Amino acid sequence: MTSITVNAPNSAPPISTITTSTPTGGITEVSIVDSPYDARAIADACKDPSCGAISTFEGTTRNTFEGKRVLSLHYESYVPMALKELHHICLTARTSWPSLVHVRIAHRIGSVPVGEGSVFVAASSPHRREAIEAVEWMVDELKATVPIWKREVYEDGSVWKANTECVGCVSRRRSKLRTSQEATHDHHPHKNGYGHRHTADGMGGHSHEVSDGNHAHRNGSAA
Repeated sequence: MTSITVNAPNSAPPISTITTSTPTGGITEVSIVDSPYDARAIADACKDPSCGAISTFEGTTRNTFEGKRVLSLHYESYVPMALKELHHICLTARTSWPSLVHVRIAHRIGSVPVGEGSVFVAASSPHRREAIEAVEWMVDELKATVPIWKREVYEDGSVWKANTECVGCVSRRRSKLRTSQEATHDHHPHKNGYGHRHTADGMGGHSHEVSDGNHAHRNGSAA
């Protein structure tokens, strides 16, 4: 049975949230907040005894863009529509990667200073592949479809930024969905415990994949 909770837009953080549950107890929760979220708490909420993997992504504000010093990012949104679209993305991910157990997204609006997180995506599954692929797809999808707009603030002014990372990425996102629907389940031997992997994102963000007892880091950035 599915339950939906929507908080009033003017309530204490998170300013708006949708939470639904699956018949097997999996939780889907999306939130839009106007202050820093607790990334550790979101990731911890995805833990489940049936899961050997938690994959997370966090986008953060970096301090430069094309040689200009960035002071902060400012996000604006049509909250009701953005919240529904975030929830739709999570449900679509569940359909394409049915082994997902818990799925959560938090996105900030307002000013996000350098070094702070603006979006956090997390998913858990029995094996790492499904969680990793689903999180990657959800990040691409939310950047391309959710009505949240970004203004980059510099020392000498500011400019609204189009999401150039997602120009022409529709076919890539659809390809990921087709591949996930056709793929067989991950048959790697399951190990108890968690490992971690970090990868870079274009916002100066990073993903953090917790899985199967392997530990590796990869750092970098993209435009």
